[in-house]
Amino acid sequence: DCDDTDRAVFPGAPERCDGRDEDCSGVPDDNDPVDAPDWFADLDGDGFGADTTTIRSCEDPGPPFVFDGSDCDDANPGVNP
Repeated sequence: DCDDTDRAVFPGAPERCDGRDEDCSGVPDDNDPVDAPDWFADLDGDGFGADTTTIRSCEDPGPPFVFDGSDCDDANPGVNP
């Protein structure tokens, strides 16, 4: 246990996007935090991604990933919601 004063902190605890190291790995917000949003690859650069390629991250991973995964044709920048 890396913090005996906090019941939510222990090896194997679910990690959250809060800047703390709940799972005692030595790195805050790692190992797929349970409250991390999905980010979607935007392959055509129109600001909308497809739900076929996603990552979960507490922080914006930057291009080519975007927060909106509603693009129905991510190969054509002229087609988006």
